[in-house]
Amino acid sequence: MLIVHTSDIHGKLTPEKAKKLLHFYKEGAILLDSGDALSAGNLDIRWRERTLSLMSLVGYTAGALGNREFHPFPQLLQWKLKDASFTHLSANIVSDSKIGKIRPYIILKETLLRLGIIGLTLPQVKGVWEHILPLHFSEPISCGVKLEEALEGECDFLIFLTHLGIGRDIRLARELRIPCLILGGHSHILLQEPLRINDCYIMHSGCYARHFALIEINRGKVRGWLENL
Repeated sequence: MLIVHTSDIHGKLTPEKAKKLLHFYKEGAILLDSGDALSAGNLDIRWRERTLSLMSLVGYTAGALGNREFHPFPQLLQWKLKDASFTHLSANIVSDSKIGKIRPYIILKETLLRLGIIGLTLPQVKGVWEHILPLHFSEPISCGVKLEEALEGECDFLIFLTHLGIGRDIRLARELRIPCLILGGHSHILLQEPLRINDCYIMHSGCYARHFALIEINRGKVRGWLENL
């Protein structure tokens, strides 16, 4: 199984770069993004988000909810994501009702493999604002550990699609019990190959649509590398 990973695109995905990603989709790869794909800032609202439209056209399966995707009011959050046909993931967002196409996780049934993909977001609403605004976040690492336990019997392999930063990804990896893959963002760093922590692998693929990562998963073994975009 081949995964294509991007992160922190910040509106820099061009049609030419999108065509390169489309090639891998046509070859059967799963396309995943770790958030901050939008050109809009944290509370900014744009009429259209071309990057989300391009990501939809090339076949992305899911994207983590980053701070640029987030808005503390559900209607405006849905507006920011309206150009995405794919699912956004955030297991630690706290809401009284379902918000558009945002889900805590998805389970893909690939050939002989049930693949669980969990989204985790760096909390954007803190302190007194948690009691005022309609949307806020729970602590992401404990949330991820609980979902690992809850999905253990339903999935053969887990991917955490995170927008937490490399430090929190390492902390998460140290807390997890079963082999898994963390595809992270927010730190804008490049890892030339997956960083292994116990039986968990971490990959970051940079920012501004300059690079992407290719990750192969074969019988629980993970191999990854970077490519120029």
